[in-house]
Amino acid sequence: MRRYLIAAACSAAIAAPGAAQRPALTAWTRGFLAVDTPLVALTHVMVIDGTGAPARNDQTILLRDGRIERVGTAGALAIPATAKVLDLTGHTVIPGLVGLHEHTYVGGIDHPAPMLHSAMLYLAAGVTTAMTAGSMLPYDELNMKRLVDKGEIPGPRLFIGGPYLTGVRAVPGHSGSSSRRRRRRV
Repeated sequence: MRRYLIAAACSAAIAAPGAAQRPALTAWTRGFLAVDTPLVALTHVMVIDGTGAPARNDQTILLRDGRIERVGTAGALAIPATAKVLDLTGHTVIPGLVGLHEHTYVGGIDHPAPMLHSAMLYLAAGVTTAMTAGSMLPYDELNMKRLVDKGEIPGPRLFIGGPYLTGVRAVPGHSGSSSRRRRRRV
């Protein structure tokens, strides 16, 4: 369980929306963080950098304000005295995952239901950036993105694909493009 909390804390810090600083987090959102300090050192980790290079053992990663500042060999990388140091011997760090075909509802096409907690589930699985694959509930997704961007709920950086454009269907919540009004709205 501790591994997942540390991974989620690091993912949350790294997934902060594209700005230089993350938004102010609500008390509720802070409850999901295992570590919430501006300077963190992850020591003695194995780093897989995602480039195809061999994994590097016994590394230290220095995070400042939710961004990776430096990576180097443990013991050789200077750690500032003000850093929160986490000895993560036996843990592996990988880049955040990017999902490009994501759904935020359950129930399938016949009975779609919004799933607000999907942002948290993606982040907990290591997804730090996600793009939806179209939606039957586009305004729910836009609202979820706004909540993540404002720091009101934990989640990855979200890109919303918009409503499906498949024409008229007798499906609840479906916003097809059959009428001029609907086409203009899209």
